[in-house]
Amino acid sequence: MTIKKISAVVFQTTVAFGLLTGGVQAANPNAGKVLTSEIRTESIVFLPVPEGDMKTVKVNALRKYEKAIGLVKQYFEDQNVSVQMEIDDPEFQQLLKSAGTAFDYFSAEDMKEVVNFVSFMDLYENYAQNDVILKYKNKLVKEGKLSNEEKETLRGLMPIAKDVPSTVNGTNPNAFEVSPLATNGYDRFAARDYARQWASNSVILRNNAVFGYYSTKNNCFACWNDCTNFVSQALYNGGMKFYYGSNYQSASSWSYSDIVPSYTWGGAHNFYLHWKGRAGVAAYTSDLQTGDVVNADFAGDGAIDHTAIITYQDTNLWLTQHTDDKKEVTNVGHWYSSGYSVYGYEMDKASN
Repeated sequence: MTIKKISAVVFQTTVAFGLLTGGVQAANPNAGKVLTSEIRTESIVFLPVPEGDMKTVKVNALRKYEKAIGLVKQYFEDQNVSVQMEIDDPEFQQLLKSAGTAFDYFSAEDMKEVVNFVSFMDLYENYAQNDVILKYKNKLVKEGKLSNEEKETLRGLMPIAKDVPSTVNGTNPNAFEVSPLATNGYDRFAARDYARQWASNSVILRNNAVFGYYSTKNNCFACWNDCTNFVSQALYNGGMKFYYGSNYQSASSWSYSDIVPSYTWGGAHNFYLHWKGRAGVAAYTSDLQTGDVVNADFAGDGAIDHTAIITYQDTNLWLTQHTDDKKEVTNVGHWYSSGYSVYGYEMDKASN
């Protein structure tokens, strides 16, 4: 994939409408009726960061991860990626996540170096995110309230609770035989085929123009972290219906619009907040199959970093994804061996 520049997605403050092109799945009429609940100052949680002051942490990190930084620099060059190798640069932080799943590129030894650096950076970037959380907290203290939009945005910034279960790598002892047929209208094979079709390093075949919000916004076809937008498209093609919450920032929403998609459509963490309730988190990897979806938290900091869809299974669950674009060359086992926290969703169990 040729990437000239990646920028963090900044969402517009516009009301979300339905997809403005043909082939629209009907929205679920029962979705989004729950009102936004209040947030108290004592319930606001910050993300974990490396120990020590930020300046000292940075100096030590540049020395400790010198080899990994060199490996990542070479990886970017080989991928035709132009990015400033500066760990405080949000664009570098976002693009670095693609190296965290490049198991097909690095040797096993080098991948360990890269994973350690990616996991560190997953914590290091939390300094900036905590500053944003603090601004919302200070506003709540000063004014006594936040708007519904601000509350939903704040929820999307805070980490998930430490005691929330993830998906265990193993066999469910209470499992029954999984069926490829879903009763909720989800066609896992249609989702699989869509993902395979659009997981291409070709700019022409990478992004479906029907879902052109991000390419239009960024004025390119391959210059943003596209993993979740890509998976959302596959789920929609498989028959998952739009949900509309109180606003497009809400975790209750999951929808696309050329005006502005919901946060849950294109953001990995927001995607998790929606689907953990709508589908539930699978207990074991044995519960997952082709057409199901997985999230990864690289550092276990409670902030989801990546989204991919399972498009083939044998003894492993093989993944198709964007950023970096891959089709069945990495699997969920790679994620577990790297210490990532994994959250899988059985899409045939999702409300629809």
